[in-house]
Parts: sequence; structure tokens; C-alpha cells
Amino acid sequence: MCKKVVTWIVTAVLLLGLAACSNEAETAPAKDEKSKVQSPIDTPEFVKNKDIDKIEWDKPAVTFMTNTNSEMLGIPNKLGVLGPGLKKGEIQKLMWHFWGKERGEMTVVGYHRKSSAVHPVLWDVDTKSSYWKAGRISGQNNGADAHMPSNVLLHESGTWAFLVYLDDQLFDTLVLEVGGNGLTSKKEEYPLTPTFKTEGEVLRGLEGRIGINNSPGIQ
Repeated sequence: MCKKVVTWIVTAVLLLGLAACSNEAETAPAKDEKSKVQSPIDTPEFVKNKDIDKIEWDKPAVTFMTNTNSEMLGIPNKLGVLGPGLKKGEIQKLMWHFWGKERGEMTVVGYHRKSSAVHPVLWDVDTKSSYWKAGRISGQNNGADAHMPSNVLLHESGTWAFLVYLDDQLFDTLVLEVGGNGLTSKKEEYPLTPTFKTEGEVLRGLEGRIGINNSPGIQ
């Protein structure tokens, strides 16, 4: 009789344990986008998965005209690139333009949406290798407050996000569709207001009349 009771108790405990494990498995949170990100071992430490999670894929870069009549691709009043367009497997020279920032070390991180992979996309034609950091932006150009030239090489077509950092802080992200024939984007025009300096600050507007501080988050 005692053996039957012990056997029954052990069986009951095992069944309860299995039920608890099953319930835990069912209620465990599903893997989020962070777990899918594939990053090279040399990815800069300041590049966080949360930066990738915040990519707004439904807001691709647009074409716009600057106040010097230069057509660019990017985010009006914030970040723009000027160049012949990107094609899979071809080295292209781009000029990066920044509004609201006059200095900072630029890092560009490429994220390919379909493969969930992080890539360095800047290309050194001398060493024939990719790299992350381009150097420090400087000097006004084409209506922007600062600029930086670089070569870019992509090994895959499809939807890309270029995460652009200044001094290891995310400045903004460009979402681009790269096909075999080059970049495609939403065609829109946004006139840019000029910038001017006063008491050490860069403002946008009409000097001597009205100005707006183009701080991060304001586009």
C-alpha cells in the first residue's frame, strides 16, 4: 500500500513539473528583432541593437533641393548625400552633408534588412577594404553646415539603412532601396532655409529677423 502511495506521489510531482515547463515554454516571450541582428566582431561598441530596432522602414530617404539648387537624397534640413547613386558591387563616391552640426567624427553603419546583417559600407580604394569611421566632418558645402566625402561599396541589393553617427552618437538614419540599376527613392522637393551663426550657435532662418535652433529631433 505504501509503495503505491509513494509511486502515486512521485508520478503526480513529475506531471506537475512537466506542466510547469510546458506552460513556461508557451508564455516565454518570442525572440525580438535584436536577436536576429548579425554583427561583425569589429562592429563599433557604441552601435546598439536598439538603434536598429528604431529604424523607420516606412520612411525612406527622399530627394530634395538645397538653397544652392543642389539635389540630394536624404532627410531635408538634417542629412543628405550627393553622388551618382549606389549600385550593387560598384564603388561610388558620395558627399555626406549635415545641417545643424559643424563638427564631429562620422561613422556609417549599413544594415541590410533582408539578411538582418550589419556591414561596414565605407570603402578604401587604396587598401581595398571596408571601414566604419570616415573622419571628422567640416566646412560648409552646398548649403549644408558641414560635409564629408567617402567611397561606398555594397555587396547586396535590396533595402538598406545607413545609420550615421557623429562622435559615437546616432545622428540619423537613411533608408534606401538599392537595386541593380542604382538607388530608388521617393521624389519630393523640400526647400531649405539658410543658416547663420549668432553667439556661437547655428540657427536657421533670416539673420537679424528670426532664427530657429535646429537641435536633434527637429527636422
